Amino acid sequence: MKHRFDIIYAPQIKQHLKTIQRKYYSLIRKTIEEQLQSEPDTETTNRK
Repeated sequence: MKHRFDIIYAPQIKQHLKTIQRKYYSLIRKTIEEQLQSEPDTETTNRK
């Protein structure tokens, strides 16, 4: 059974999101949750 981790966003995330079109917000959130909630320490090509 995999443990689920809480994701706490840094305060700067709001500033970063302002530079990205709103239509991509749900994709970003989904990807973050998929990659970080169950295995936050697993290194992938794009998460080094």
